[in-house]
Amino acid sequence: MTLFDPLGLLSTFIIHGKVLIQDIWRKQTEWDEQVSEDVYKKWQKWVKMIQYIAEIRIPRCYFQHASQETYRNSELHVFVDASEVAYSCAIYLRTFSNSGDPQCCLIAAKSKVAPLNSWSVPRLELQGCVLGWVPTHSNPADEATKWGSGPYFNSNSNWFHGPDFLRLPENDWPRSKRSERATTTEMRASVLHHFTFTPVIDFERFSLWDRLLRATAYVRRFLHNTIKKQARYVGRLSQAELQTAERTIFKLVQIDSYPDEIAVLSNRAPNETDQQTIGKQSSIFRLMPMLDNNGLLRERSRIGAVEGVCYEVRHPVILPRGHRVTNLLLHHYHQQYRHCNPETVVNELRQLYTIPRLRLEVRRVSPDCPTCKVRRAKPTIPPMAPLPPARLAHHERAFTYTGVDYFGPLSVKLGRSNDAEVHPPNSSVTTERTEFSQGLSDTFTSTSTKWNFIPPGAPHMGGAWERLVQSVKAAMAEAYSEGKLDDEGLQTLVVEAERMVNSRPLTYLPLESEETGALTPNHFLVLSSNGVKPQREGIIDASRVHQSSELVRREILGRSWELTKRQLDVSGIAG
Repeated sequence: MTLFDPLGLLSTFIIHGKVLIQDIWRKQTEWDEQVSEDVYKKWQKWVKMIQYIAEIRIPRCYFQHASQETYRNSELHVFVDASEVAYSCAIYLRTFSNSGDPQCCLIAAKSKVAPLNSWSVPRLELQGCVLGWVPTHSNPADEATKWGSGPYFNSNSNWFHGPDFLRLPENDWPRSKRSERATTTEMRASVLHHFTFTPVIDFERFSLWDRLLRATAYVRRFLHNTIKKQARYVGRLSQAELQTAERTIFKLVQIDSYPDEIAVLSNRAPNETDQQTIGKQSSIFRLMPMLDNNGLLRERSRIGAVEGVCYEVRHPVILPRGHRVTNLLLHHYHQQYRHCNPETVVNELRQLYTIPRLRLEVRRVSPDCPTCKVRRAKPTIPPMAPLPPARLAHHERAFTYTGVDYFGPLSVKLGRSNDAEVHPPNSSVTTERTEFSQGLSDTFTSTSTKWNFIPPGAPHMGGAWERLVQSVKAAMAEAYSEGKLDDEGLQTLVVEAERMVNSRPLTYLPLESEETGALTPNHFLVLSSNGVKPQREGIIDASRVHQSSELVRREILGRSWELTKRQLDVSGIAG
């Protein structure tokens, strides 16, 4: 449900719904738990009033038949009020009609729930910016802070038109009386003792459990040495000091999270059991908590009477979920067991501590662990760079742009020796590679040929032919893997690998296609996909056999190209 009320005209109604939500939050009621009986009755009462909102009628003009002179002498009156649950403010415009009679209407209002921390009513009224005093029955802002019989949705009520005394002369307005008693709606039950617990240690300053534990131990040592100067603790921290510091930390956490339970258990009657003393609204009621000799809350488990098991295992310490210290303890066990299986951490923790929804809390540790973040981080894949112009050239003959790469070394037989190796220039030292590149440039550079050499340490600049080197190596390994070859055998193996690589399809051809085969590099070389020169009947007229072989070759290539160009996809080849 969404309410659009920028002027706060319905503040006297909306604020009570907010108070109900805050009351549920203060009682720590979970989303799947049933609310208390008193909250449910207030909720039903509030919901029944929603239907009356449709009866409200607010005029577009503040006052009918008002002139410019009417607003020239207008007044603004602010009313505020506060209670233990909310504080509100209402602003009214007071003018005089042409006949001189006072008239008043609501301009804007604002209301807020009281903070969760206990504030006194005078302080809440200061939050509402109290400017004056009026009796409770004459204060329209009182409707937003006290439930009573509920807000009035009548358009002629005091909430929309202000209190009655604003329509009277100013001399007839109410005055503050010192002897007047406070309204009974502001009276509260007597509180014998009220205090706000402030933790001695700021747990938010610590990021590791070991640091918190040792810092607490050193503070306790300082206090001990200050009081008992004859029995001072010196040197490294002992096991007893660390255990005492751990109990101190747990006790501070429990006082911060379960103050009511600890107070009840500390002051219970001798004939009452722990479970009868703790109220059912407590979040640890089902754990049957008890206080040990050190004042720690522990679970009264069903294995409490077993022999041969230490006291800490039979009665685990109760710790609240979501607390800073609990999170530090979970991270400590997570690091102690090397960021591995979370079930190991759960198994070790549940033997000494009782933490609600422990598995869920342990699962939240790994996403916050810096080490786990680094281990599970995946590098961001950089975007593909634009293809070079040579890869996108169209309407060009085959081998207009050619990339050359070398790989090796390859071991071959030389006579009876098996130690000879073929070292390509790419695997030689830098001086030899430079001399080889210079020799290629001097030999093949001409008016129609241009050589471009990529840097030796940047193979990614020749990614297309670098990838084909892998294909050639794979083809050679599949074709022959029984031993070393001599020079002639190596040449034969290279030619066989060339045929296999040049037989790969360059385009995708569906099985339902009418074409007989996909386009391959061999189509550009030998006019067939398998590397065997095709025998085409009827392509050359027998009467023209006497013509030169050059003319015959050109005609074969021309007609073969007509048969395969339908499969040529420039975008497919470029990819």
